[in-house]
Amino acid sequence: MGKSREIDGEAAPGQPDLEMAMPVSAPPTLLRVAPKRASWSEIDAWLAAHAAAQHLPEPCAYALRLAVEELFLNTVSYGCCESRGTFILLSFRVDDGQAIVVMEDDARPFNPLSADLPPPYEGPAEREGGLGLLLTREMLTTLDYEPLPHGNRLTLKKRLG
Repeated sequence: MGKSREIDGEAAPGQPDLEMAMPVSAPPTLLRVAPKRASWSEIDAWLAAHAAAQHLPEPCAYALRLAVEELFLNTVSYGCCESRGTFILLSFRVDDGQAIVVMEDDARPFNPLSADLPPPYEGPAEREGGLGLLLTREMLTTLDYEPLPHGNRLTLKKRLG
């Protein structure tokens, strides 16, 4: 008869608790999605899994998710057309005290850092957008843009503390 390592759901005396010793598996570092609004739920779940796996502070996780959502939806809404915009590739890492998300696409070139921002709020007048980019810039530690031969690369960084 073989030896049992478990007694009533607990590690046998002198044996390590394997469930506690096993590292939590991290979500995949890369995620490739179609540039469709329906892909947002997959991206959101992927970001939430990374935030949990890396124990990101809630304000940091929230800021990243909000910024990625805004930039993703802008790409889907304005950057994709019949001849451009077949993928969005995201990567996630934590480095030097910052959570970093890189978004690459093959959509039309668009630099959110050079986009005109709306004027300061002066009452309930109608606006034609720009508030999402303003909020994105304010919530992140840094936002970098790099044009690519096939599209765009955005690097979003948010300080952990």
